[in-house]
Amino acid sequence: MTLDRGGKSSLKSNWLRFCLFLLVSLLLAFVLTGAGKSINACEDNYITSYIRLESEKDLYYPGEQVEIDLVLVNQSPETVTHVMAHNVKIYDADENIIWEEDFVIYGKMILEPHSEALLGVFVWAQKDKDDCQVESGTYKISVRLWQEDVEGEKIIRIEEKLEEKLGISKLFDFLSNFFHWFFELWS
Repeated sequence: MTLDRGGKSSLKSNWLRFCLFLLVSLLLAFVLTGAGKSINACEDNYITSYIRLESEKDLYYPGEQVEIDLVLVNQSPETVTHVMAHNVKIYDADENIIWEEDFVIYGKMILEPHSEALLGVFVWAQKDKDDCQVESGTYKISVRLWQEDVEGEKIIRIEEKLEEKLGISKLFDFLSNFFHWFFELWS
């Protein structure tokens, strides 16, 4: 196969167009996927602060007070400032909000890099928004700072005591009364 001068020029032109197209495509893909961002831009998807909910236990009995420490955590290499006002929501197992409260705290909390501080202590009496005792089950406690994307959550379980669940305490009372009556009868 022989190419004349016009064919070489045309081939060279097509090759340049292809290279240019490939370069533009790669550059466009690079920009659209975010690979061209600087290393610090990873913070867009990196959670710099969050709220850790801490308690001594995850299982509570009905009527028992649920006490949870709200710890504000800064895991970034920079000092951050957050509002202290926050919202607490409690969800049942079906994700229905059963209780909600805003805690208006004026002021800001400044956290040094890689540090944490106690935001407050949340106490829940296991009551719903109608002030009724909630049923046994699983509940999610969610806390979020006002006007910020800083949040945390904790799952707790409320269960009856085993002897109440099995009716053992009632059985014990019945047997105790029965034997008391039986021994009085024979004495």
